[in-house]
Amino acid sequence: MLLVLVNIIWLIIKLIFYMLFFLIKAILKIFIFIFKKPFLRFPFLIISIGYLLHINFNILATIYFIYLMHLSAIKFNIYNKIYTDLNYIYNKIRNSYKVSSCLKSLKNDGIILNNIYLESNNDNSCSIDELVITNGGIFAIKTLNYAYDDYTEFNIPKVLSLNNSKYKDDTVVDLSLINSISEECLKCYTILQDILSCDIPITNIIAIPQENCVVKEDYSLETPIVTAKDLPYYIKNKINKNVNYSPLLIKESLLENKLWTFDIVISRLQNFLNHSKIIILFFTIFLGIYYVYITFISYIFFKLITL
Repeated sequence: MLLVLVNIIWLIIKLIFYMLFFLIKAILKIFIFIFKKPFLRFPFLIISIGYLLHINFNILATIYFIYLMHLSAIKFNIYNKIYTDLNYIYNKIRNSYKVSSCLKSLKNDGIILNNIYLESNNDNSCSIDELVITNGGIFAIKTLNYAYDDYTEFNIPKVLSLNNSKYKDDTVVDLSLINSISEECLKCYTILQDILSCDIPITNIIAIPQENCVVKEDYSLETPIVTAKDLPYYIKNKINKNVNYSPLLIKESLLENKLWTFDIVISRLQNFLNHSKIIILFFTIFLGIYYVYITFISYIFFKLITL
């Protein structure tokens, strides 16, 4: 009888041991499975931390939603698009600053207007990056900035490679870009003529902020291309000494035809929306999903605590 009792106890101990063994093994497998899956690993960690630190359930749900949005942003390449947009804006601002800094030496020779938007009587409008008004003529300057489509497609400006050792360290500017900016300069020239309606000499210039940018020698240019550092010297040599206009009167005439501030804001907003529509759409969709998500989570939490 005693032997039977001992065997029963030993059987129970073995049964308990095997049950604990399989339970621990199952728990370990569950943990391994959870930690291998990003969608399960992160919620498990935040729920564990939230339980230990007594953090509100809605806060934990919000943290998890942000994590899901982060994974989606990586999948849809949103971070790279944001970086490209910011880098493009930064380069435009930096190039504009380089050109305006180089023109400061001309402040005693005339009036300098930055980022001016003008419109003619025909409702045509144009933007001029730098406008130098002297008593011997006007110089409308457009800064060479790469087109947004080229910038996003290649992530760096398009260049042509030359085998000539003379251009070994230089960047050869894409000719289609120069033609595009030259057409903008021609439009600005026409609008300036319509506004001033007199024989004031008007000179268009394409300014290159980088010193190592060059243009093919055999390419004929309607609009002169000048590096930023050479702009003061170029403008001083181009001032017509045989005429004498009042820079203040010219400035007043131009400012009378300045584009309405609201139109400028709308134009810049449209450019921003065109460049960033994917990013805006992404965050708008996630804000809508978040509202539905957090409402659903709050409802479940309320049901759990009222059981």
